[in-house]
Amino acid sequence: MLSPETLVSPASERIHTILDKLQSGLLVQDRHCAVEFVNQAFCDLFRLSRSPESLRGLSAQQMLPLLCGAYADPQAAAARLVAIVHADQPVHGEEVAMQGGAVMVRDFIPIHVAGEAMGHIWVHRDITQHRQAEVQMRLAARLFDRTGESVVITDADHVIQVVNAAFERDTGYTSREVVGQRTRLLASGQHGVAFYEDMHRALDSRGWWQGEIWNRHRDGQMRLAFLSINAVPDEQGAVQHYIGVYSDPGRYEASQRRIEYLATHDDLTGLPNRFLFNDRVRQAIGRASERGEQLAVMFIDLDEFKLINDTLGHAVGDELLQLIAQRLRDCLRGCDTVARLGGDEFAVLIEHSSLAEAEAMARRVVELLGAPMAMSDRVLYVGASLGVGMFPANGRDSATLLQVADVAMYAAKAKGKRTYHFYTSELQLKMDQQLQLEMGLRWAIERDELRLLYQPQVHLVTGEVVGVEPLVRWQRPGGAWLMPAAFIPVAERNGLIDGIGLWVAREACRQVVAWQAAGYQVPRMSINVSAAQFRHPGLAGLMARLLAEHGLDPSRFVIELTESALMADPESAHQQLRQIRQAGLRVSIDDFGTGHSSLSCLRRYPLDELKVDRSFIADLEHSTRDLEVLRSILTLSRALELDIVVEGVETRGQLALLRELDCQVAQGFLFSRPVSAEAAVRWLPRVPAGLERSDAA
Repeated sequence: MLSPETLVSPASERIHTILDKLQSGLLVQDRHCAVEFVNQAFCDLFRLSRSPESLRGLSAQQMLPLLCGAYADPQAAAARLVAIVHADQPVHGEEVAMQGGAVMVRDFIPIHVAGEAMGHIWVHRDITQHRQAEVQMRLAARLFDRTGESVVITDADHVIQVVNAAFERDTGYTSREVVGQRTRLLASGQHGVAFYEDMHRALDSRGWWQGEIWNRHRDGQMRLAFLSINAVPDEQGAVQHYIGVYSDPGRYEASQRRIEYLATHDDLTGLPNRFLFNDRVRQAIGRASERGEQLAVMFIDLDEFKLINDTLGHAVGDELLQLIAQRLRDCLRGCDTVARLGGDEFAVLIEHSSLAEAEAMARRVVELLGAPMAMSDRVLYVGASLGVGMFPANGRDSATLLQVADVAMYAAKAKGKRTYHFYTSELQLKMDQQLQLEMGLRWAIERDELRLLYQPQVHLVTGEVVGVEPLVRWQRPGGAWLMPAAFIPVAERNGLIDGIGLWVAREACRQVVAWQAAGYQVPRMSINVSAAQFRHPGLAGLMARLLAEHGLDPSRFVIELTESALMADPESAHQQLRQIRQAGLRVSIDDFGTGHSSLSCLRRYPLDELKVDRSFIADLEHSTRDLEVLRSILTLSRALELDIVVEGVETRGQLALLRELDCQVAQGFLFSRPVSAEAAVRWLPRVPAGLERSDAA
């Protein structure tokens, strides 16, 4: 805890009160990141419903989710906060984007006493209005200079102060000729005294006037213009300036219509935009409430649009979006609304809709968007994931219905894409739990929560252990153990997989060295690499450096990949595999038979081993078909000169059949469950007497 002598830990009620009255948000944490002090301004800036007193004592793990929800990008914010704390260096004036378009500046002040870290202070200031004012000033200057309309600014006595380039073009006068002159310089003589009296009365009473006016061009010709004048008052309310904007009457009307259209529609597709969609949902909710009806809001996200946009270009992407917009229009009723929310996201409002009718429409939309898209010079397949929220069951306002439909859409993607999903409260709970999982995973390595268990690979003829596979587990606070399937996909989505993968490889190397030092032999070590890690171009070099650091022989290490990792980009995969092999490591295809690799791909890739998925032997004792499939895989592997490891062996009957098929190596619960490094020595072979460490590596 911080000492009373430091400023960050108030020693008196008076100092406490002063800090609490600061307009800047103040958060003080001790060396373990527990909250020592937080003032009311901090709670207000982060929209925390809890009082400052209730936050004191909270750990970083408890505090982080409360804060990150206020940031525009919660996941990136969490990663940045962790990085700042770990660096333990001052940060001053860092701008961060918050929810709702707000902008904050934060300072991070580490506290050290006698060279020892005692904690740190966070200071936050809201600069939204200041930043908006700067933007508006720059925008106003640019608009004034570049707008196509004539603009003139005068003082309170109608003496011209400044004009823009369009004014010079439309009137024939240069800026030098008119600045300092009164605006009557432009008077045409076509309007009587009453006209100007009405104009000035309007300016005095309401601060603005609009209407058509005849002006005299420098060449003497009369020209009709639409004039808009606005009075600009000073801080006391007295008129300081007038701003006049002249435009062609016909052009003004067309521009006005265009502006009104763009304010409510997407320019590319012609569909309603988010603003108009929300307005129509609000109106539909009002009608549905009066009639006691239901309605549905659908959130649609295209599944493969980013890939198409990145590989084929934005022109193709725009054409595809226009085609999708037309398909959505064609499949809806006249009373329904389809909108483009932005990017590849669309929304649909289905009025007078029961649950069954909404499901029928969702199915129809998914089918239509999954059908081939005939472009001008090609046919594309894109597909879409769709989420549905129902009024009044899932929400009673537009924002809530769109939000729940968005949550349901992500559930549809999780089911495999190209499908739909209806929102449920259980789904929201699952999403909240997923967010908590993501937040906790960011701290897992730092808090030493990851564990490696080890499972042997056994030669079925000699019974010897010929390989070891390390399997990662996450022991969460409280003691719960999570299997890789629960957190590896999360790590891949959030960019954490590289760090976890590096930890697994380094820990496996460290353990091999420790076993060898204790006199145990590790014939080979198989390390799983995810598809996301495999796409990293430096994987081979990273593994080579890691093995060299530990003095280990690369030929005793196997990189295990799934079929999907190879099939995502075959050409890049082939190059990556070649680099791994050149580094001296072996390559194995894990869970073989569950992906989509073809025989031609297997022949082309530089591989050493196939690991047959457990699903092929689960019913081996009772299924002749499974037996023949496994026999074919073994024949294939021999033809391709690939080693075979069969996973998931659990019974002696399975073992007997594998021996009959002349299968050489297997792993599974029959031999050993995954165990700790300490327990693994029960089945690890001893290094033969007199054998050098390098030979046993």
